[in-house]
Amino acid sequence: MDNIGGEQGLYRPDSYFNKLEDAGWVELEDKRLGHVQFFEKEGTVIAIEIHEDTFDIHEMNKDAKY
Repeated sequence: MDNIGGEQGLYRPDSYFNKLEDAGWVELEDKRLGHVQFFEKEGTVIAIEIHEDTFDIHEMNKDAKY
């Protein structure tokens, strides 16, 4: 994606994140770590790592410490 992240990955793609929330994903704002943001839905937690012009999505292990 173009024009997301910025040099330090701090600018999230709001249109994509709005679609996540519309689909029932809830942001775990207290877990946010700079350019990594966490969402939960039905017991599944994902981490979205934002970079300049890209982002990665990781499903967290059930016993992961984050």
